[in-house]
Amino acid sequence: MEIYDELNHYIGYLQQKLLTPGYEFAHDTTLFRAWIANNRHRMEDLAQQLGGSSDLVDECESHLRDFTANSSFDSFIADAIFRPILSECLESAADMNLALHRKVIFANSTDVSPSAAARPSSAEHLIFAGVGTFAFCNYWAKAIATIASDFHARFNAAPFTPERLHACWSANPFPLLEAMKIALYCAITGTVVGYGEFRSSPVVTSFRLELLFAMEIFVVGHEVGHCYFEERGRDKSLSAVDEEFACDRYALTISRAVADHRNNWAAFSGAGAYLFLRAAAICSLARKSDEITSIPTHPQSAERAAALVATIRANTAVDQVEATMAYIGDMEVLCDEITTLLEDVIKKRL
Repeated sequence: MEIYDELNHYIGYLQQKLLTPGYEFAHDTTLFRAWIANNRHRMEDLAQQLGGSSDLVDECESHLRDFTANSSFDSFIADAIFRPILSECLESAADMNLALHRKVIFANSTDVSPSAAARPSSAEHLIFAGVGTFAFCNYWAKAIATIASDFHARFNAAPFTPERLHACWSANPFPLLEAMKIALYCAITGTVVGYGEFRSSPVVTSFRLELLFAMEIFVVGHEVGHCYFEERGRDKSLSAVDEEFACDRYALTISRAVADHRNNWAAFSGAGAYLFLRAAAICSLARKSDEITSIPTHPQSAERAAALVATIRANTAVDQVEATMAYIGDMEVLCDEITTLLEDVIKKRL
């Protein structure tokens, strides 16, 4: 018990150090309880869209009532979202002979930037993820799923091209404007926590959630990768930058293994991983720097996205590579067009 209390104290200390000032509210489970109590109807609507019933909401409320914080910054939301994802990552890693030998402990990240974080150790590993990562992935999944839904309603299964995308946006610019607003908000504040309401149509819910999970499993898998390489002594020939690319490859491998069980095409193809990295690069434009990966040990997000595409192409079965690369190609065209339009807006403003 003493060791357990000491570990919780240490985690609380790290959470205090990670805390983004002004965002204490984002980790307050009391506020989330109040939101749930006042928005049950919205929760029930979402449950129905997923093919469930009010029983799902009852289960959520039950878990929320039973939740006990181990530190002042523990978060029910972070725990409910990322602890199961971490468990799936670790189980799949074990199945693929990529297992970690040491215990991995999940903790809420009080840093509201989009990235998660790992603290590899010679004892227990710590992985931090929280509302910053969830909000970033969720808003971008909504924006991209809404754009894709509009596109397919107009052009069916045709591939994305700049001309077709612009035709969609001329008819209905709001999904594009939402994506650009998300990017600018993130660039200015460093987070999308607090961005505000972005209601998407029930038609896009299934694809949005598929993209959301694919992005999240990649982010968590990347941090597990850091722990994996730490346990293997961090090959001295592997620079810190090279390790980032290696962790992306590790995360893609884990994502594909998890996707097999979940039938998640966005995770298996790597589209969710690619979208996370491209969205990170898009959000960095207004500051003219890669805000999410700006420290010297990290390559830029756009560079990581390009390397990921090469990895996907080289490691996809022959009978699946055409469909996979077509999907990635659609994401690439879409992200390129958003980037170009956002650059034009920034240039005119400056």
